[in-house]
Amino acid sequence: MKTFLFTLMLGILSGIANAQTSEIKIGRHGACNSGRGICGIETQATSKTNNAQFIKDIYGNIILRLYKSKLSLEQIERLFGKSISQESDNEILQIEQAFALDSKTKNAMHESTGILLNLIVASNFEALISEHFIDVILIKSKS
Repeated sequence: MKTFLFTLMLGILSGIANAQTSEIKIGRHGACNSGRGICGIETQATSKTNNAQFIKDIYGNIILRLYKSKLSLEQIERLFGKSISQESDNEILQIEQAFALDSKTKNAMHESTGILLNLIVASNFEALISEHFIDVILIKSKS
């Protein structure tokens, strides 16, 4: 039991160490005129503006963690095309518009996760929804 708890804590700390805090801009920002999807990512977010993290978990998945407390219901609906009100272990969420990452964001993500991601594609993604977070699995590990 002690070994299990130690391994669990090590995994949690490992996930935190492999994270990039960011501000995800949703809706009409920059070149985004549709009002849907991710329209900007700022990797130099402050504690007031950070609303997301890119995380590599202990299984090798790359996760976009959104902080529900820092996003309005309208922003969540603009990102996924629907409102999200309840917790779920196995939700499928759609990001309706692809978003190309700029070099600054790609480099910051590569430093924190070891993965070079160029594009968040418009697709359906597995997600875990808790009281405080929406975890969107962008890249699922093959292991």
